[in-house]
Amino acid sequence: GILEIYRKKDIEENGVIEQKLSGDTFNASSISIFAQVPQFALVGASEVFASVSGLEFAYSQAPSFMQGLVMGLFLMTSGIGNYVSEAILEIVKEATGADPPDAWFPEEMNDGKTENLFFMLAALMAVNTLVFVVVAYFYKYKAPEETQYLEVEKVVDPDKPPPYEQTTGGFHENPGYSEHPESTRL
Repeated sequence: GILEIYRKKDIEENGVIEQKLSGDTFNASSISIFAQVPQFALVGASEVFASVSGLEFAYSQAPSFMQGLVMGLFLMTSGIGNYVSEAILEIVKEATGADPPDAWFPEEMNDGKTENLFFMLAALMAVNTLVFVVVAYFYKYKAPEETQYLEVEKVVDPDKPPPYEQTTGGFHENPGYSEHPESTRL
């Protein structure tokens, strides 16, 4: 929202830069695209942390027979989130109209009040964070020793060559290996 305010102020003071993309003309600000790096870095880092910790939570807190289902539901929330974001934009368009100067999400971004949309989205994220903190505080976590991890033991027959052997160029099929000893495959 703050960058949007500065972007519009830059357009008022310095005018627009016309850009043609696919035959369409867009009026852009002279502010560098790198002004968006902090926002995108924050969003990218938050998605990484949320995905990793969410999957770990789903795996460690769900009963072993439901772990796949819980992980699937966790990943499904990303898709649902995309639909919710589209619904929010449609609600904002209906509530504020499509005509400048009152529209929060007009066709021409320079004529509307897009900063209000960004501040509203930030407020929704703050409310979501507060709800998350309250739910996390009252949640009864499973102790780590209760977590059931699947342990896999690899059984290796020392008399049998491996199906693949490592060479300096990578892994190659071992021509001396055969699942069936009576096979004539070389």
